[in-house]
Amino acid sequence: MICGPAKFVSIATREFKAVADADVTLQPNATVNERLFNGDGSSRKRKQVGGWKATGITVQVDPYRGDIEFLDDVHDSTEDVECSVTMADNNIYSGVGGTEGEVTYSLNNGAASFELAGEGRLKKL
Repeated sequence: MICGPAKFVSIATREFKAVADADVTLQPNATVNERLFNGDGSSRKRKQVGGWKATGITVQVDPYRGDIEFLDDVHDSTEDVECSVTMADNNIYSGVGGTEGEVTYSLNNGAASFELAGEGRLKKL
């Protein structure tokens, strides 16, 4: 594995160039395990089922290509779409989901920042 920044982020087949200084973090399976203790000191394990997440994403946007409107449409939609992140070593992690939280645009830097999340797990292609 080669460490380094993500190269590309793809949403609904539209590819965006990832900003090199963005620290993208992948959580392929967001299931949370928690240890619960009983009064006698014994314990049990509780699983809270979750999906996948990709955080810290910042990509280049081109207003002439309609990138801002495209991201707004994806963000406003209730439908999930195919999403993927291409890593520095060209490994691709893919899942079905959409933007989560806020999508923000830096006009000075020509970039958009957001998180992606979805059901199930991210799969390595």
